[in-house]
Amino acid sequence: MKPPCAIALEASTDRLGIAARAPAGVVCWETEPARDESPRIFQHCERLLAQVGGSIAALDFVAFGCGPGSFTGVRIAAAAAQALAFARGIPVCRISSFRVLASGVARRFGPGCFGISFDARRQRAYLGLYQVDASGSISIGSADALIDPSSFELPGDAPFVAVGEGWQAYPQLLARHRARVLSIEASLKPSARDLIGLAESDFFAGRTVAAAQALPEYLGQRPAEQL
Repeated sequence: MKPPCAIALEASTDRLGIAARAPAGVVCWETEPARDESPRIFQHCERLLAQVGGSIAALDFVAFGCGPGSFTGVRIAAAAAQALAFARGIPVCRISSFRVLASGVARRFGPGCFGISFDARRQRAYLGLYQVDASGSISIGSADALIDPSSFELPGDAPFVAVGEGWQAYPQLLARHRARVLSIEASLKPSARDLIGLAESDFFAGRTVAAAQALPEYLGQRPAEQL
């Protein structure tokens, strides 16, 4: 099967990551803070594609991390993905940034269960539970949600690795799950390199959306109810 030509954009934290996929391979570039390079995002896409023998004119699809995470960052990634998709008439892979992070943590530490949390501000957090097996297959134990960290508890009793800065931002959330937490990896962030891998699989499986549906993940203003 011919490798596709694609761009992946991940900016759900303060880091902007862009990965380019073309027949010559994959290349990734990252910078912080995301907003500083957003005006030059298309130039970076062109530069990265050229490094692997691709071009914007040859794109088969574009992918972006749809959140949850930084409202500004996710909007930057979504807007760029929409612009490329509209211009080329190509589909978009819209992928949870938590799913991307789960894939990256498993690649680094091995398969397992990962409870991912980002600070949503105003005494709220984003939280999701993911299981990654030895083949890299990802299943959802608890869907991404906006939660009240003072009262929310993840379902089940399986141990997990606590990933993301939300666990440090809300000590009460960590304390409530302490018996299940194997370790804390607060500094890890989603990577565009992991995103491009997931997106390629989704593209060949037909899990894409049209440019008009390439929107950020809005989890709403009210926190999820206790399960």
